[in-house]
Parts: sequence; C-alpha cells; structure tokens
Amino acid sequence: MIGHFSPSSQSLRTCNINYCGLKGDSTFTSIRLINNVIEDAKEHSKELWIVLQDIFKAFDSISLDFLSLALKCIGLPIHAVQCIINLFKGRQIQVATAFGPSPVFQDKDGIDQGDSFSPLLWRIYYDPLLATVTLLPNKGYTMDCIWSINPQELDTWEHFSHRIAISAYMDDTAWSDMFKNRIQDTLDIARSFYELVDIKSTTKSTRSLTKQQLLYVQNKFLATIKHKRRSIGQVVYLINKVLYSKLIYLSQLSTFTKPEWDAIE
Repeated sequence: MIGHFSPSSQSLRTCNINYCGLKGDSTFTSIRLINNVIEDAKEHSKELWIVLQDIFKAFDSISLDFLSLALKCIGLPIHAVQCIINLFKGRQIQVATAFGPSPVFQDKDGIDQGDSFSPLLWRIYYDPLLATVTLLPNKGYTMDCIWSINPQELDTWEHFSHRIAISAYMDDTAWSDMFKNRIQDTLDIARSFYELVDIKSTTKSTRSLTKQQLLYVQNKFLATIKHKRRSIGQVVYLINKVLYSKLIYLSQLSTFTKPEWDAIE
C-alpha cells in the first residue's frame, strides 16, 4: 500500500499542484485555476464534477513515521530526516497564560500549527497523494484550446490540452473530473491514503457541488415563507433579493443547461 503512494522525487517536483503559501505561491493561483475550469465547462457545455475537501486538524493528524518516509522519498539525507523528526517527537512544553507559564506537560508527537516550518512539511507529507492521482491516466478535467504562436502568421495555430485533476492549498483540496464514476474513484484513492496515514476527513468537510444543492436551498427558502402571510410585493422582493442571490452565488461552481436552470426556477 505504501508503495502505491511513493512516486519518484522527480514526479513530486514536477507535480506542482499544492499552493500552500510557499515562496511564489498563493491562494489566487488555485482559485483562478478552478474558475478557469468552470468557465471552460460552461462555454463548451462539458460535464464537470468538483468535490471540495477539507481535512480535520491537518497538522495535528500528521504521522511522524509517514513524514519520515515522505522526507526520504524526496531524497533528503537520513541524518537531516532524523533531525527534523526529533524536533517534533517527545516534546515537553509550557503555555503562556495571564497568570504566568503553565506547568510543564508532555505534548503528543506531531507538527505545530503556525510554525513557519509546518507548511513545507505538510506539502511534503501530502504531495504523494496529489502526485499519485495526477499521474494516473484518464483522471481529471481536460481543457482544450487553439492558440496562435505568432499572430502575424495565419499558419501558426497550435492545439493545446491541459488536464486538471486537483487544485490544492494546504489541506483544502478541490478534486475535479468530467465523469461521476471517475471522481468517485479518485475519492476512494484519497480515502485509502487518509486511512493509511491516519488523516481524518469527514463527510461534513467534503462537498460535491451539484444542482441538488441548489434545489435544497430553494426548498428550504420556500419552507420558511409558505405558511406566513406575505404580500405579493414582499414575496417578489424575497425571491429576487434573497433566494436568487444565494442560487447565483452557489451556481458559480456548477454548470447547468438552460432547461436545468428553468427546472430549478
């Protein structure tokens, strides 16, 4: 099982899909990528499945044993790996309070939230999963475009194709695909990785963006007003200013045909 999530160090370097605040990276890159995928699906009427996933207390859930394997996987010298692991193992700490330092107590093994070193360690820890899924064939959403290398010459148009299976920032991950069965298979792979390294991801922190979500918002809204006395003007105002605003906001990450929109309305 561990070998399944052990891509080469070269693969880990080339699969740069986690934008976790390291130098030159930001949340903008991940958001822009997801937005481009959505716009492409809308423009070309393609099927698109996006699942957003957040890991529960990501840093606290890190296994030092697996972190050690991940560090070795990228070619870090053994003595450097041991030095890093020792920083987070068998620690005794104190907490600063309004009444002075607390008594010394034994902390559990794991990396610390807020430590300047932690984002880099998390990226190394999490990247084996991201690289494994990215390198699998027939995964993700494919964007195609025709681009002119030299606008002054008519015969310089070339076809470009880019496949996006994942966009991540720290532990916030967006999985994307063009087919429901393939996105489910990707989630099964992710779940097996989480079980292997003891990462907790609950269904509450995993959201699939589908039209059922919009129907739920619509029905919930109607349930709050249908048994109350409202004038026609009040109902029109609530629908236009409250309901439609919610639906439009949620629909930014959903792709529907006009008949599907009409069915919701």
